[in-house]
Amino acid sequence: MPKSNNSAKKIYYSYSRLWCYLRDPEEYYTKYVMGLWDPPNPKMLLGTIFSDAYSQREFSEKDPSFAYDWKLALKHPEKYYKSVPEGITYTLDYERKMNNALESQNMVQAKRKECEQTILLDLENLSLQAKNDAYVESKNLVIENKYGIPWNEERVNTDDQLTFYSYVVFKKFGKIPIVRLQSVNSANGSVQAFEISKKEKEFEELEKKIMYAYNGIQKEIYD
Repeated sequence: MPKSNNSAKKIYYSYSRLWCYLRDPEEYYTKYVMGLWDPPNPKMLLGTIFSDAYSQREFSEKDPSFAYDWKLALKHPEKYYKSVPEGITYTLDYERKMNNALESQNMVQAKRKECEQTILLDLENLSLQAKNDAYVESKNLVIENKYGIPWNEERVNTDDQLTFYSYVVFKKFGKIPIVRLQSVNSANGSVQAFEISKKEKEFEELEKKIMYAYNGIQKEIYD
């Protein structure tokens, strides 16, 4: 397999990037080295539209001069998003369910300026980034939304992504945040919320996974 030049520019490693390598080094090579990404499937696109609706996105991804409207994005996603396969559209029932979720009492809505917050962290050996659905600095609160199959308490407590986000905030600001996971059941729009606060000891195993992935990427081991 061809080698790449990892030293070309500084890279801030995200959870998605590192855990892609942990899951499948060849998949990492295809996506992050060769730049070959599959187009979004209907479930992935639905989650993206919900995320943009929650963050109160102002403009289309495809055309920055075009105002964003999540309800219209459900009907005509190809007008708002790049690389969307033809034929994907969602009925009014999807709009109803998404609206139910956005208006749910269990859905804490952050201010627009607090949404889609990317926290950059420079460590001694590598740099990390955590792109949170929202980070409320005044409350040291990370908000992560999941649209699809409902989560449960066990999954929330053991999920590496939530631990990663907590770790980056802790290392950046010196205090472990509260992480609020807002799980939307895409079947009906109901919302169940969980709040957790990690312990420093939980970061030890996470750091091992981060360094294993980082070292493999730096050594260009993709087999």
